[in-house]
Amino acid sequence: MFSKSSIASANRLRQSSSISNGGRGTSVSSFCQFSKYLFCVCAVLLILCGMAAAAPAQISVNQAYFNAYAAGDTGKFADMEADYILTGNVDLDGYNWKPIGTNLNKFNGTFEGKGFTISNLTINTADEGSFGLFGYVNNAEFSNISFKNFSFSFTGGTAKQTYVGALAGHISGNAEIENCSGSDITIECKFGAIGGLVGLIKEKSNINNSSVVSCDLKLTTNLDPVGGLVGSMYGNITGCSVSSAKLSSVGSVGGLVGSIEGKSNITNSSASCTVSESGSAGGLVGYIFASSNITNSSASGNLNGNMCVGGLVGEVKDMSNITNSSANCNVYTAAKEGGTFGAGGLAGLMQGHIINSSAFGTVTSKGDFAGGLIGDSSNRASSIQNSFSKCTVSAKNKAGGLAGFYFGTISQSYASGLVTASENYAGGLVGYSDITKIENSYAETVVMANDYAGGLVGHSSYAAATDTQRFLKNSYFSGTVLLTGAGTANIGSLIGKDDVPSGYSTFSNCFYLNDGNDVQGTSVSDADMKKIATFKDAGWDIGSANNVDHTWYTIEGVTYPLFLMTAVESGIPEEPGKIDSHAGGGSGTGQAKIVDSTDKKSSGSKDDVIQQQNNTQKQDDTQKQGDSQKSDNGESSGFGSDIGNSKWFYFFSGIVLSALIGSLAFFLNRRK
Repeated sequence: MFSKSSIASANRLRQSSSISNGGRGTSVSSFCQFSKYLFCVCAVLLILCGMAAAAPAQISVNQAYFNAYAAGDTGKFADMEADYILTGNVDLDGYNWKPIGTNLNKFNGTFEGKGFTISNLTINTADEGSFGLFGYVNNAEFSNISFKNFSFSFTGGTAKQTYVGALAGHISGNAEIENCSGSDITIECKFGAIGGLVGLIKEKSNINNSSVVSCDLKLTTNLDPVGGLVGSMYGNITGCSVSSAKLSSVGSVGGLVGSIEGKSNITNSSASCTVSESGSAGGLVGYIFASSNITNSSASGNLNGNMCVGGLVGEVKDMSNITNSSANCNVYTAAKEGGTFGAGGLAGLMQGHIINSSAFGTVTSKGDFAGGLIGDSSNRASSIQNSFSKCTVSAKNKAGGLAGFYFGTISQSYASGLVTASENYAGGLVGYSDITKIENSYAETVVMANDYAGGLVGHSSYAAATDTQRFLKNSYFSGTVLLTGAGTANIGSLIGKDDVPSGYSTFSNCFYLNDGNDVQGTSVSDADMKKIATFKDAGWDIGSANNVDHTWYTIEGVTYPLFLMTAVESGIPEEPGKIDSHAGGGSGTGQAKIVDSTDKKSSGSKDDVIQQQNNTQKQDDTQKQGDSQKSDNGESSGFGSDIGNSKWFYFFSGIVLSALIGSLAFFLNRRK
């Protein structure tokens, strides 16, 4: 039998053992939790290392790097996802350049030029494809790159598809181009799309603050686009310019863009160019296929084509807007009579709206359709608002101070200059109209035609009895109308010939000087044309020069009615509501001032622009020299080298760090 003392001792021993085991269990549990914590940390670190491994490499490149690539080193520019940084000027004289990026392996990284210049990039090829510094590009970014003396020539005997630009030939995806420029660019090929910086942009991209100075671009065979900045595009252009451009193609040609394929916006941009040959040509854009907007932009130069030619846009096929923009061009189309061709101070053929815009220069059509703003527009939804033309306009048939052939609305607009139709249909505002609505507008033109000549409209036609939306109201004519041949005497101070049946059009409150004649308006003397009461009594919204709350104003006894309109000078409007010192009116007084084309703001000479680019490129010479000499193979050391920023460096570093932490956890576990 066990004594009570033995039992008590045994119990104390078990309790002691339990306490001892319990303490050890607590210690082991705590260590396990710590180990789990370390495991989680390692897992997170591995994930971060994987993310770092996926980050693009950052590679610095200079003359030696380019030399190695041009000499055939396939290790250079091999990473299509890398971020490349140019560390010095590059001269590629003597090399026949092979573009970076192919159709099967497109470049989709970034290239930062740091304001340095790549000069003498030359490509001679008999192959089809995409050519430039980069060939094929997808979702890439380019910034601060300058090109000088870029040259491309197609040496093949058979025309092949080629896309050419100093920066890139073919861009797909959403690319970004910022502060890139080119000068002395020469491109000649037979087939494709060519531009000073980019040949073709297939998907919506953005080009900002970029320019081309002095380029000679020529397509000789196919009906393809040529543009001073971009051949064909879809996207947005802001703050860009082209100057001293010589362009030629049998397709569409534009001083800035050859053709716009998708909904796009051009803002605060300009072009100065000479187009020697084209299908459709525009001082800014040759052809617009999709609804787009041109705002605060301008163009100047000499434009020649065989179809639609316009000072700003050659042809607009879908409803678009031209706003606060201007053109000062000599426009000529060789298109014969008939067809949907035309010449215009702003647009050869237009569907859409022209707002707060103006045109200067000469507009000539060998056939039909010439207008100070629009050559041909047959879309009823189109409109001309708050705009003017000071052009000399001539065509065989259908010539107008604002539009040669026009459907749509004209309001608060005017024309000044000479309008001539060698055969028929000339008007101070519209040569030939159908379903046109004109109000609060005037013409101070000299109008001449063989027949159908009118101070405001040469011929108002009638298409269908259901068309009732025609009117001419609150407008006047103060020029001269002349018949130049033995026509049938269809002449009028307001309308040369009105074929619209009674009840389908409205004429109200329109005036002309007393040396004219027209059953549709009221004849007034020169003195009465200068009185506010003459027009106020007829219901016009008119006041004195100091009253800006009206559509019209006049200086009593001095001027004919003028507009309180937003003025347009080189695409930049004055303060809204300000009395427009640029508006015309009053051919008998000379008091109304019209902006002369010589007052247009200059985009700067070639030398000025190049000097500005050189100033932008100036950086610390010592730093640049050090960067460019850090490695003989053209790569800077440390984080600027291929290895220093390699994703494998981060990946293996993460593995080593994770192994060290795991070893520490195992060591602590063994000690316990």
